[in-house]
Amino acid sequence: GATVRLALTASPGPRSLARALVKTLAIARRLRTPPDPVQRLVRMARKDPFSGLRLHALRVLVESHPADRRTPNALRRALRSADAQTRLLSARACGPAGHDALLLLARSRTDDESVVQQAIAALGRALPPEDGISILERALSEKHFGVAAAAIDSLGLTGGVAAVNALGRQLTDGEGPLAVAAARALGEIADPCAIPVLLSALSSQASDLRTSAASALARLGNAAAVGALRRAVADHPLDLGLRTAARHAIAA
Repeated sequence: GATVRLALTASPGPRSLARALVKTLAIARRLRTPPDPVQRLVRMARKDPFSGLRLHALRVLVESHPADRRTPNALRRALRSADAQTRLLSARACGPAGHDALLLLARSRTDDESVVQQAIAALGRALPPEDGISILERALSEKHFGVAAAAIDSLGLTGGVAAVNALGRQLTDGEGPLAVAAARALGEIADPCAIPVLLSALSSQASDLRTSAASALARLGNAAAVGALRRAVADHPLDLGLRTAARHAIAA
């Protein structure tokens, strides 16, 4: 309507009216909902030259059209994409069928560290502990600390002797947030083999590490740790976090 009025005001007459109507119809055709939006999204996900638009089309298919039979087909094709973000989205949406793709992403050396982190998190307990340990060691050597943290969390879910040993090394030799994460993961596993390294961590100069070690010992509920917990509280009387965690550990 506005286009027609503008054209008539500028150049009144049948010819200008016709031109205005053609322009208006062209705009209307661009704005109308396509008759088959799923097919259009599938085509975009497969053929659009821009990886960001292909990824967006896949995300809309997953979120808005999960029951359409063409969506899983598009996702399976996208598992072979050269773009890591696209493979990640597809693998997560494919469920068990995406396991192998997630495992490859978790093991990969992609420049996008967040892709590896999300793949590890998506695998959860399904990431074999030997892979978790290998990923942790490589991430530490390459200073990819976000990936290292994700691997530590994964080992806390899978457990096992090898995981406990790897986490114990990180707790003993590491520092900062990764050592704290290792203490938490050992608490999740709740293996009595972890008690010695957790007791050693009570003497750390880092308050958050002492508190995390005490919280992990609370999950283990070991009477032998009571004396060490009381000594740690006495040595750090102003550490309220440690005091609270130690009280819970002793009560357990």
